[in-house]
Amino acid sequence: MPYTGGSMRNAASLVLTVLIAATPAWADSRELHWDQLWAFVSDHSIALTVLDGARIEGKAIAVEPEQLVIDVRKTSDPRTHAKGRQSIPRDQAKTLVVNRPTVRWRIVGVSVGAAAGVPVGVVAAFEKEGILSKGNDGSGIFAAVVAGFGAAGLLIGWAADRRKTTVTVVP
Repeated sequence: MPYTGGSMRNAASLVLTVLIAATPAWADSRELHWDQLWAFVSDHSIALTVLDGARIEGKAIAVEPEQLVIDVRKTSDPRTHAKGRQSIPRDQAKTLVVNRPTVRWRIVGVSVGAAAGVPVGVVAAFEKEGILSKGNDGSGIFAAVVAGFGAAGLLIGWAADRRKTTVTVVP
C-alpha cells in the first residue's frame, strides 16, 4: 500500500491542536497603587474602558497625580475620545489592561518546532514508496517539513508572547 502521508499529517495536526489549545492566555492580574502605576505601564500599550463606556487603546505617556496621559491609537468613540494625546482622569482609570509582549516564546517555539521537524522531515524525505520513488532526492520535502514545523512553533510562540495584565488601581 503506498504511503500517502495521511497518518503523519493527522499526527502533526493533533500535536498542533493540543499545543494551541493548551497555550494559556498568560493573562494575569495585579493590584497597584496610583504611584506604582507608571513603573508598570511605561512604554507599553494599554487599554481601558472609561465611565462613559468608550474603550480606549494606546501607549501610556505619563501618570500624573490626577490623570493618566495616553497617546490614543484606537477608540470606540472618536467624538468624545479622539486619537492623539488624551488625559484620562484618575477616577476613570481604575482598571487597565497592559500589553507586555516578549520574544522569548517565539524563539523557543521556532527552535523546538524546527527540531521536532527534523525526524519527521527525514521520514518524509526517505519514504521508499513516496518522494524518492519519483527520482527526487528528498531535500526539498525535508526543508519544507522543517520550515513548516518551525513556522508552527513561531505561531504558538507568538501566541504565548502576547502577555496581557489586568491592573486594578487601588486607593
